[in-house]
Amino acid sequence: MQPGEIMQGALRNGCVAALVSMALAGCGAGDPGPASPDGVPEVLDIRGPDAFRLAPGQSARGPGGSEVIFVGVGADSRCPIDVVCVWQGNAEVVVRIRDGAEPGRSVRMGTALDPRFVDVGRVRLHLDLLEPSPLAATPVDPTRYRATFRLLLVVPGG
Repeated sequence: MQPGEIMQGALRNGCVAALVSMALAGCGAGDPGPASPDGVPEVLDIRGPDAFRLAPGQSARGPGGSEVIFVGVGADSRCPIDVVCVWQGNAEVVVRIRDGAEPGRSVRMGTALDPRFVDVGRVRLHLDLLEPSPLAATPVDPTRYRATFRLLLVVPGG
């Protein structure tokens, strides 16, 4: 075995070990909450402005007793990814949001059209992404939608 071959083998083994270590480290990231029958946690506990992803019917609890429930997609006229369009289109995401003591309310948010965010009490909810992207010949199964949001506390006068 040549010295260069020894070094390549050591680097390859080191990379594999590093990847396995990173994967295992991510396994203990915390309890996502009770799982629904399809394995998706029913309630996520979120802390801070990091993005979080919800399936239809799934909810997330944020700071101060805020809660977001992804109800579903009301309409999806986004441009299919396998065709060329002159406009990107828009999907209407329906959520129920409440801030602690305030009663919840349903709101509709757009992927391309306003509103892209909504304020309820001290909470601002941003819609960042809706997946999967549609295909021309195949409508999206409503249970496969996943919406990515960010939930922020609004500072009065800020």
